[in-house]
Amino acid sequence: MTGQTNINKKNIAVIFGGRSAEHDVSIITAHIPIIQSLLAVGQFDVWPIYISKDGSWYCDKKMNDLDYFKQDDFEARLAKQKKIRILFDNGLKIIWPGIISKTVQIGVAFPAMHGTFGEDGSLMGLLRMANIPFVGCDLFASAVAMDKVLTKQVISIEGIPVVPYVWFTRNDWKKNKNIWIEKVAKLKWPVFIKPVHLGSSIGISKIKQKTELENSIEVAFHYDDKVLVEESVENLI
Repeated sequence: MTGQTNINKKNIAVIFGGRSAEHDVSIITAHIPIIQSLLAVGQFDVWPIYISKDGSWYCDKKMNDLDYFKQDDFEARLAKQKKIRILFDNGLKIIWPGIISKTVQIGVAFPAMHGTFGEDGSLMGLLRMANIPFVGCDLFASAVAMDKVLTKQVISIEGIPVVPYVWFTRNDWKKNKNIWIEKVAKLKWPVFIKPVHLGSSIGISKIKQKTELENSIEVAFHYDDKVLVEESVENLI
């Protein structure tokens, strides 16, 4: 059996959650600015696609309510939920497997992902390959903007000034951390230390003393395999 709730409304899927450290932020983004607004318009049949922290995909109209994710027994209830299948075949179909299966054809996808495996262009590439219209940045813009070092390199080529910075990988750091400590020491302090592929707050440190440097770098490497150290702009105004 194939079903859609309302043939007069366009089915729109809001995709959120994921295996990123910014999982919880993604849930809030999906609901407060996006799902609430789409429901208020009344012209769309909103299908919330939630990707759990272990990468499982779920869809239940109850997930259109943010309170669904705030309840203490959320994990227990999710364990009882039936996982969905997603068919990416010149479009997007949500399939609830079972003796009597249910299928919904999605007209537009609205990514509300944060961090890796979503905001970095991964999801956008998948949607493009499946020829699914989607909201937001395309693959290239997402990939560039998600990598703080690549962003600096691209805008520098276009003549946009950036603060002095140093970047290195986990492997670089393990091979000879003293080289990178010396390079960072040449920057004007204080400095910011950031995981390259995460958002604007997680794993980030602002340090004023060199004694804090190694620990802050290790914290950043906990979240990413590539770290950026850049000068802080003090007294900007």
